[in-house]
Amino acid sequence: MAVGGMFLDRPGAPPLFVRRVGPAAGHPPRAHLLLVHASMVHSEYYLPLASELASADIDVWIPDLRGHGRSGGIPGHLGHWRQHVADVADAFAAMCRGSTVGAPLLLAGESYGGLMVYLACQSRLVDPAATLLLSPALGLTLQVSARQRWWLRHVGRPLLSRMRPVRPLGHAGIAADPYIGRLIDADRQTSRHYTLGFLAALLEAVEAAHTAPPRAAPPILALLSAGDPVCDNAAAERLLRRHPAAIVKVLSGPQHSLVADLPEAVATEMLAWVRRWAPGPVCAQVRS
Repeated sequence: MAVGGMFLDRPGAPPLFVRRVGPAAGHPPRAHLLLVHASMVHSEYYLPLASELASADIDVWIPDLRGHGRSGGIPGHLGHWRQHVADVADAFAAMCRGSTVGAPLLLAGESYGGLMVYLACQSRLVDPAATLLLSPALGLTLQVSARQRWWLRHVGRPLLSRMRPVRPLGHAGIAADPYIGRLIDADRQTSRHYTLGFLAALLEAVEAAHTAPPRAAPPILALLSAGDPVCDNAAAERLLRRHPAAIVKVLSGPQHSLVADLPEAVATEMLAWVRRWAPGPVCAQVRS
């Protein structure tokens, strides 16, 4: 197994850190997979899963979205959700440039990362052979009134965009193992004090996913948690029904993070999904 990392320097945008976990020397990748992390965490949290996939000759790329992990930007802040979609597109393009001829390009994301992956495909900035969404934040259980949304959009973001609420974003319900919450709290590269700008962008991203006219998307496999206290599975299923090529599986047992609570099941599902699409279209699919 080969483990490395790089910074993507981009004009007009913060440097983007990308981890790469690939097969050992002498084992050409059977597929390349861009995996986008959830909010509050960063690429390092996905190294165990990436290592499992790399042992099956899958080349895994994991970017830190701006404001997260080792990437540039203001920690926990975002001006507009399209900035994170651009991060996904830039990392996908870098993976394309480093890909092996004949190995398909795949795209996956967990939670908030799944939302950004979906929007990147709908924006036609990327066109992978197939997409995997893990507990995607295509709907939230958090109730936000119309008045609160109006305030965030018209007052909070334009005037107080970088203000951080006193109370941090909670991590209750993210994983059954309490160690995950303790790890996030002790990690100096995570941020639970997201800005009003980020929260406004999150709500607008979810709204955009549901209100924009659906475009033809690559085949989608969505894995949902039956007991998810963070994301609204009903909203996710309504949205995914608009895509004939989408397959939805609901897994019982975990809380929100399937990667944290059911790592073996997730790895098994991902490997089966890769086998279905390899070999497939390669880097000519990336659009400028």
